[in-house]
Amino acid sequence: MCELLGDWRRVLRACQQSGVGPQHVLDCIAHYRQLGDRVGPGTLYWRLKNCHPNLDADAGWQVELPKPMTTAKPNPEMIRQRTVMDGRKAGASDQRIAEVLRDRLVAAGLAPDVVEV
Repeated sequence: MCELLGDWRRVLRACQQSGVGPQHVLDCIAHYRQLGDRVGPGTLYWRLKNCHPNLDADAGWQVELPKPMTTAKPNPEMIRQRTVMDGRKAGASDQRIAEVLRDRLVAAGLAPDVVEV
């Protein structure tokens, strides 16, 4: 676990500078082990780095991470480029490429007349 995140001495120095004693650090590690697979070593690293003597060992384990973008809008120009390139490689006619392009645009939730071949 220590190898995954590099030098832990920096984290332990941060604990010491905040006034956190060795027992508190051991309590945090024990709580980390109780959490099991719900948190990873990065969470322990973050928790120890932000440790405070007045914060209980079982408090402060929720790390706010940025939420991933789940609603990326399809780019009609990228769909057009990929479709034309694939069609040209396959030797398809312009008419066949246009049909495939319309199908792909509709599948992406776009109007088929957004772009032309």
